[in-house]
Amino acid sequence: MTQILPRLVTLLAGPARLLVIALVPLVAFMAMAHTTVVGDAASDMTAAQVDERALPWITVAVLWILPIALAAVAFTAIAARLGRGSAVKPLAVLGVVLLMAYVVAQACVVWIDSAAALADSSWLAAAILLSLLGWWSVDVAAVLTCRHLFKHKVAPRTALVIGILTAAFLLLEIAIYLPALVGGQELQDTVGLPPMLLPALWAILGGVLWRQSAQANR
Repeated sequence: MTQILPRLVTLLAGPARLLVIALVPLVAFMAMAHTTVVGDAASDMTAAQVDERALPWITVAVLWILPIALAAVAFTAIAARLGRGSAVKPLAVLGVVLLMAYVVAQACVVWIDSAAALADSSWLAAAILLSLLGWWSVDVAAVLTCRHLFKHKVAPRTALVIGILTAAFLLLEIAIYLPALVGGQELQDTVGLPPMLLPALWAILGGVLWRQSAQANR
């Protein structure tokens, strides 16, 4: 085990870097969303306002999915290199597909939707639902990956803490959005937890794995 573990840790350097790199689009999203798109409350915007911001609107939509997409690739690679990727990979792929569909739905908000205001947009409601399901799918993949790391004794304490926090975040999100998902209220009117906290947490895991990989190579 003492010989296998350092070798295994070095194999995780690539996906660990991806988890850290995911912070770049995360920061870009937050900067661009608050300076170019979300000056008005999104649900209060009119179709004309959305048309005026078409390019930044789509750019923000792409930046929204990039951190989670990079994390999905990283979790798939980590689980595969641990020999435990059977459930992680389909969850990660499903998440990325749903998030790509989210970008398409956001494009439809700009160029196809005929609603006078975003609050009445069926395409926006679809985009929000696709985003939620995509993030949740990758959240589950993250929890499973943390579990595999813990079982293999690779950064076990960090993996345990990040896995528990991710699972708690996911359960709280589902509880918050459940009334809207079962028809009790509108998705656009539901304020969930800030999901961008998760890539920041996962970057911590990536940093720990990256550091251990560097130490193992010395």
